[in-house]
Amino acid sequence: MAARPRSASQARVWLILAIVLVVGVRWWLKRRGKAEAR
Repeated sequence: MAARPRSASQARVWLILAIVLVVGVRWWLKRRGKAEAR
């Protein structure tokens, strides 16, 4: 994948969004699992 100089910043934003989404979902699942306490 050759990153174009123009879309470099956009790709970085998408990467950060993906990381935040994954971390948020994992934290939410862990918190939800504790609340249910199966």
